[in-house]
Amino acid sequence: MKTRGRVYVCLALACGLFLGGVTTVAKPAVIWYSEPVKPGEAVMVFGGPWKNVSGIELNGPSTQHVAPLRVTNECVTFLYPADWPLTAFDATITEKDSGSVTIKVNTPDAWWLQGDNGEQATPGGWLRAFGRCLGYKPQTSGGLLQALGLASGKDNAVTMQLRGKNQKYTLEASQYDEYSCGVTLPETIPSDTYEVYITNGLDSNPVLAGTITIVPKTSFWKENVFNIADYGAKPNDQIDDSRAIN
Repeated sequence: MKTRGRVYVCLALACGLFLGGVTTVAKPAVIWYSEPVKPGEAVMVFGGPWKNVSGIELNGPSTQHVAPLRVTNECVTFLYPADWPLTAFDATITEKDSGSVTIKVNTPDAWWLQGDNGEQATPGGWLRAFGRCLGYKPQTSGGLLQALGLASGKDNAVTMQLRGKNQKYTLEASQYDEYSCGVTLPETIPSDTYEVYITNGLDSNPVLAGTITIVPKTSFWKENVFNIADYGAKPNDQIDDSRAIN
């Protein structure tokens, strides 16, 4: 009976809103969008509901207003300006009846971290991140882009920042591409749990990628060395030395 009561109350409220002429429109939600993307390529933004998209504003090297290439209830598609350099930028999609949604394109999107000790890492070991838009080669702005005011600014390094309780390390990536990046950890880094931030070479603002715990390095193999000759084995005598080895 209690459950039915709740249902009746909900129905009564719904009817009251309907009869009173009050309607609510859900703000669009973004589930996924295509990246990494390059100048001249299409960006597809999935989510919705997209009912009445009135415009898309891009904020990067400059501000541009672009019309969508295609709009469905589940997807909005627009074009990355071909005259822009390869860069990170914001795209704000405005829905006439329910507000706007902003996405960050070509910024780091880390899915998971892995250390040389699995879910942990050790001093002198390595740390890697996997995801999207994690590392780009330095982008050198040419004279034409600078003349047009479209230069993306000074080149940025691909880095990982490890922020602990009392210390911070900024490490330049030793290997990277759009889907992964990795660093070598200092031999002197203290044991601690660190927040890991990434800059990808396009956007100088560090983006949180997750956490990693640094633990002391341990040996997986014993360092004992045994000379089987001390146990009766005689090399090069064509005699079975299994007894000495065992």
